[in-house]
Amino acid sequence: MKNTKQRLLIIDILNHAKKPLSANEIQKRASEKQPNIALTTIYRNLDTLLASEVIIRHRIDDKEYCYELKREKHSHYMVCRGCKKKIAIPDCPLKDLENSIEKKTGFHITSHNLELEGYCNECEENNDK
Repeated sequence: MKNTKQRLLIIDILNHAKKPLSANEIQKRASEKQPNIALTTIYRNLDTLLASEVIIRHRIDDKEYCYELKREKHSHYMVCRGCKKKIAIPDCPLKDLENSIEKKTGFHITSHNLELEGYCNECEENNDK
């Protein structure tokens, strides 16, 4: 993968982000340094970074995703279907399951992704009213 100016900018943005970002959020931050960067350029580079396993993608809803750098210490998220807030799960609950599957099948797992969908307390309370 060739490291273009746009890819390096996207990686830098995701490296400094405190949470996964949508393509629109990435484009907004990128345009502060490269004012003419198009959303299509962001998506094209995100696809390349995904294929190269530099970043991972989390589904927000049926039409939108958010992105973060792939790191050794990773996070999983609960996504609120009401407000779209992403809440990190403190520890990875899949390591023991992963080890068990590898032992049973001989399949070497290199990564995984877990997302739980539901409603945060605030949205749940608003739905009850």
